Amino acid sequence: MTPAELYDFILDLASRAERRGDWGRPGPIADEVQRHVMDVLFTIARADGDISRAESAFLAELLASASPSEQAQLREMVTGFGRAGPGSLRRVPHYFRILVAGDQMRGTVNAANVAACIRELGLHLLAADGQSLPQEVALLTEHVSVLQTAVAEAGVQQPRAEGASENALAGTEVLNPSAGQAEAHPSLQPQPAPTPPVQADEKEQVPPAHLNDLMAKLHRLVGLERVKKEVETLANLVRVRKMRQERKMTVPPMTLHMVFTGNPGTGKTTVARLLSEIFRALGVLSKGHLVETDRSGLVAGYVGQTAINVAEKVQAAMGGMLFIDEAYALASSDSGQDFGREAVDALVKLMEDNRADLIVVVAGYPEPMEKFLNSNPGLRSRFNRFLQFDDYAGPELFAILERMCEEHGYWLTPAAAEHARRVFQEMYDQRGANFANGRDVRNAFEKALARHANRVGPMTDVSDEVLCTLHRPDFGGGAEPAPELEPEAVVASAEEPVAETGSEGAAEVDVERLANTESGARAGTETESALDAEADAAGPSEIPAEAVRPVDPSA
Repeated sequence: MTPAELYDFILDLASRAERRGDWGRPGPIADEVQRHVMDVLFTIARADGDISRAESAFLAELLASASPSEQAQLREMVTGFGRAGPGSLRRVPHYFRILVAGDQMRGTVNAANVAACIRELGLHLLAADGQSLPQEVALLTEHVSVLQTAVAEAGVQQPRAEGASENALAGTEVLNPSAGQAEAHPSLQPQPAPTPPVQADEKEQVPPAHLNDLMAKLHRLVGLERVKKEVETLANLVRVRKMRQERKMTVPPMTLHMVFTGNPGTGKTTVARLLSEIFRALGVLSKGHLVETDRSGLVAGYVGQTAINVAEKVQAAMGGMLFIDEAYALASSDSGQDFGREAVDALVKLMEDNRADLIVVVAGYPEPMEKFLNSNPGLRSRFNRFLQFDDYAGPELFAILERMCEEHGYWLTPAAAEHARRVFQEMYDQRGANFANGRDVRNAFEKALARHANRVGPMTDVSDEVLCTLHRPDFGGGAEPAPELEPEAVVASAEEPVAETGSEGAAEVDVERLANTESGARAGTETESALDAEADAAGPSEIPAEAVRPVDPSA
């Protein structure tokens, strides 16, 4: 879609909310939409201190298409856009909250569509001018993340559109209106990512995962907020680069080799595996697989063999990502007899020679990694992406435990949950050099399973509930408080009818009020039935397939 079509799509989605009566402020909703979109774009364009000629031409064309005003009026309007500075991009505009509340009640995905279209508008702007790309991409990524967080907190579903390409290459959409239909806003049809020819002796490759699915997996990880933002920025940088290549524009050099620093158990390998798939979905890597190794897989015991080992690992990782854990061990010795330095020297050359279809990630503790990067004169310059993985705080450690219990079919009693929260908070507060983050949680979970087995094993006629319930003693705490409410009673109390207010039928809906409260989105589900007829009459949203996808009726 063109920038003008993207803007019109945003305006149409917002106007539907106004027609339903959701917009309660003076003046049309279109005014706030224009202010928001233009503020975002002008703020990004001014990130390097001034608006370039290419950016100015892009913004003037978009503004002219968005407003039928005279040129003098347009110039007056422009002076106000983007003057609030980058801080304004950390706020969610009111009309967007209105869309979120409406989506929560009606089961639509209009707010997520708006966020996706704003992202695409920003990428079009960045593709028009390549100056200060990292800083501008970071601003765009931060604002889109703020909007997506508002959508996620409301619990609005974002399923894939029917027929959406699994080989989607984000950022290279083309218009594809249905034959014989005059669509006001044709849907986005992503193009497949290029794949290399399959050799006769190679196994058929699995199609790349959808980019949105991969990013959703990333954001479902507990914690790692800084890492998630960096990955979003990297993905946007790659997309802008490809857009400029397709338009025959000059492309600044970009190195994707990375350094991961952090303590054990902070998700470095998990993120690396996701990153390799993300880069394949973006068309950067041809295979997107991850090859893990460490010093033992690279260094041999005699002269000449180390370079061969390094070359074999690099060859195995071609088309994907080579992940070297505890890479600092390659430079741990000052002895001239150590072959770790030979591995580093060989790695530096192979990284440079194969950077078109290979990404190398080295990982380890922060301080030892500094020594590693200084062990070869050309090594540090090969890496310009540094991702710091922070330790998990107490609540995040408990969230990991909950994920483990859910994955393996266990649940915690309230007393067990309270005790586990306290244990993990103390673990974090008293952490030392051996603190292992997620690995410590896994160890605590396995010990709880062992205590549970010792407690339940001697029993006879064990129910499913007993097999699946972890109590406080399983985590090393005291006995459970008595009496404990049975799960059936909990369900029964949750299903007790709530006293109705107002006249017979559904309660009156005030979307304006819902949008101004943190609990508005959740409260909207209680009045969904009252709006079904009105929402159906307004017609379904046309949804960009690359960005956000319509709700599956069977869900």
